[in-house]
Amino acid sequence: MIKVALFLAHGGDPMTAAIKALERRSHSHAALLLDEAEGRIFELFYPEARFRNLKPEERVAIDLYEIIGLTPEQQTKILAVCQGAVTYHQRYGVANLFRFLPFARPILGEAKDDADLNAHKAPLFCSQAVFDALKYAGIQLLNAHSWEVAPENLAWSTLLRKVDWAPVAAA
Repeated sequence: MIKVALFLAHGGDPMTAAIKALERRSHSHAALLLDEAEGRIFELFYPEARFRNLKPEERVAIDLYEIIGLTPEQQTKILAVCQGAVTYHQRYGVANLFRFLPFARPILGEAKDDADLNAHKAPLFCSQAVFDALKYAGIQLLNAHSWEVAPENLAWSTLLRKVDWAPVAAA
């Protein structure tokens, strides 16, 4: 089953420290865990959407959340959004990331919720991509705009339950 992965640290990401400092929260990145046994995730990471496999040692810095009531149909829709984002090279939205800062909004303008998820044209940041993929599947995690949702905010949803990682099989 697909799960939400919230990173306490994201190796090799120079934005981690900046995000933690600006947000004053513990999570700095969000992704969707597509296959727990392989550690396969979907993430929007600069410069664009990608799939990758986590290294076993990364798991200790990731809080994992199951999506309560996730149906096979919803899972199929989420996977389609992820595949489309990677296929069409959906861009990481650096400008959206800084819209959290009140002084930046007059310069950057407001973000919009009208991203066409099927066309994957709108640049998004990591937690925005997770939020929108779930929303597309009919799962409204929070009563908020996707561009307002930082990684830490996703954990506030009553539709997510923190779970432990399954043991990693020996290679």
